[in-house]
Amino acid sequence: MAEGSSLANTIVWKKTKEGKGEQNLSDSNAKGPQTDVEKFVEKAMHIWSQKHPEKAIDVLAENVQEHAWGVTGVKEIQEICYAMHDAFENYHLEVLDVVAQGTLDDGKISVRFRAYGKWVRPYCGVDPNNETIQFPGSLIWLVKDGKITDSWIYQSYADAPELGYAVLKLSKENQVFC
Repeated sequence: MAEGSSLANTIVWKKTKEGKGEQNLSDSNAKGPQTDVEKFVEKAMHIWSQKHPEKAIDVLAENVQEHAWGVTGVKEIQEICYAMHDAFENYHLEVLDVVAQGTLDDGKISVRFRAYGKWVRPYCGVDPNNETIQFPGSLIWLVKDGKITDSWIYQSYADAPELGYAVLKLSKENQVFC
C-alpha cells in the first residue's frame, strides 16, 4: 500500500494472480470484491470493520448462533462489536482468503482474516497495553436464504496472551464471550 494510506475501516481483498504470486494490495483494494460471495463477505465484515453493528440484521439471521463464542442472536453479536471498537482504537479487518461451497441460499463460507487495532481501553476485564494488537483468525459461516445462521470464529491472541487467557476463562465460566 502507498505510504500514509490507512487500512482503518476498510477490508483488503488480498488476491493472487494465476502463476504470478501475490497481487499488489493497492491493486487489490481498487478492484475490490467481485463475486456475490465476496460481496456478501464484505458486507458482513463491515459490521466489524466499519463499526456498523446496526447493519448486522442485513446479513445475520435473527437467531444466529456463534458456536465458538457461545452467543446467540444478533443483539449479542452487536454488543461484542461495540465492545471491540470501544477497547481497540482503529479496529479493522483484512480479508485474506475466501472459500465458498454452495450458494448464498444454502452454502458455507470460510474466511481467513486479520483483525487489528490499538488496545486503549479495558477489554474482558484486562487493562490495555496501548499497543497495536493483531488477531489473525478464521471463520466458517453456514448461510441460508442470504443470511448467516451459524458461525464459528477462531482468533489467535498471541499478541496479547493475557487477553486470550481472560477471554477463555470468562467464556468458560460464564458460557459467554466478553
